Amino acid sequence: MKINHIITQSSSGVVAKDRTQTAVGKREYILLPEIKKLLLKIKVEQKNYKKLFGKEYQNTDYIFTCKDDKPYRPDCVTREIKMVLVKKQFPQNALS
Repeated sequence: MKINHIITQSSSGVVAKDRTQTAVGKREYILLPEIKKLLLKIKVEQKNYKKLFGKEYQNTDYIFTCKDDKPYRPDCVTREIKMVLVKKQFPQNALS
């Protein structure tokens, strides 16, 4: 699996770029069979969402997206982790 495309957040919204910021950003990973199975399952789910959303579906061809296929905001994972830490009452310095 190769990473050679990024999503960033700008003042105008989420922006897709066909290059990473640095050469180090281009990565290649060995795809374990379990991960391949999971990714194929996600693609099947996306086909079902495409039928459900119809013309509203974005068709980005990304793997990890919202149900309507819009890309996640780049800070999505960070925000979710922070919410879990707050909910589980971790000390505030754990959020930094």
